[in-house]
Amino acid sequence: MQCPRRKVALLMHTASAWTRQILRGVATFAHEVGGWEFHLEPRGYYEKVPIPSNWDFDGVITRLTHSSIESALLAKGVPVVNVSWLGQHSAQIVKVNSDQQACAELAARHLSSRGLTRLAFFGPAVELGYGETTINALNEFAIANNLHLEAFVPPNGSNAERIARLRRELADWLRKQPTPMGIVAWDSFAGYELSVACSLLDLRIPEDVAVVCIEHDNLTTSLSPQPLSCVDQNPLRVGFESAKVLAELMDGKEISNAPRIVPPLGVVARQSTDIQFVQDELVAKSIAFIRENLAQPLQVADVQRQFSVSRRQLEVRFKSAVGEPPGSFLRRARLEYASRLLSETVLSTTKIAALCGFSHPEVMIRAFKREYGRTPGEVRGIE
Repeated sequence: MQCPRRKVALLMHTASAWTRQILRGVATFAHEVGGWEFHLEPRGYYEKVPIPSNWDFDGVITRLTHSSIESALLAKGVPVVNVSWLGQHSAQIVKVNSDQQACAELAARHLSSRGLTRLAFFGPAVELGYGETTINALNEFAIANNLHLEAFVPPNGSNAERIARLRRELADWLRKQPTPMGIVAWDSFAGYELSVACSLLDLRIPEDVAVVCIEHDNLTTSLSPQPLSCVDQNPLRVGFESAKVLAELMDGKEISNAPRIVPPLGVVARQSTDIQFVQDELVAKSIAFIRENLAQPLQVADVQRQFSVSRRQLEVRFKSAVGEPPGSFLRRARLEYASRLLSETVLSTTKIAALCGFSHPEVMIRAFKREYGRTPGEVRGIE
């Protein structure tokens, strides 16, 4: 006799690419176990997601945004999994989400690897209640790496008046900041507002202000004056793992209530951070030479010959200026350029491999799997 399909309520908004990717991850797991019956109501970012009155569910995956929601769901007596960064971890509801601290460190490291020593954080409004995990992680990174860190806290609210106020305050704040600087934006909306403000103030991106977003939304990014670099939080895996945990709970298994933390995959580098600030003239010229010749089968030996320098000297000066040897920089430059082409063009992977100096598409595929844990096709599929 076939078991009845599980009925699962998905109580979250559907307005961002992040939540849609989580839902895709949930669907992937559900298909693998024979399918679930879902309840999902399309909702905007600031809309309250109600608990259905006609309750008949075996489990719930939700963004736990308020203690009242927690109480109401626990009263239903069914397993619940939380996928939100909001608030504190519940002692009774398992949390599955991406590693917030690692996401912040990735973004900061990406900017510092560009030679930037002044960083800033454009965070979420205080009323949203995301806590201080991200800014604390950025502070720790800045202190450990002798960097300067500022912070911009946007005003509260969600209407047009709040957005107008945000733009005024952001412009005033940007005028006071020395450049060049790198800004970690909380999400793509913050990144978009930054890019617009910089354009109005004649601040160049990335030459004056480099921007990397912790959350990626392809629609918001496409509206930006410059394509925005972002952290790939791996939301597909968050969705898949949250569904896996829920399945274990619905099967009556006793599991640990400790949060399940999914590591981010890396930074998808685009135009907003396509810059390198280097004091060492040899390294600066070497970087320019590398980027100008990425379509060639370039090796570190070619850089040595171009500038008549020994391998040892080039290694030492690269590590001092950008924190990594020239071979590592060259590999990263190829992958970042390939990632940009995958995200911003419809060129075939064969063509992209050739433009990025890979001898064969399979070589590029192996490099992506080794560095990012996914294929070029999967990178192109980011929403």
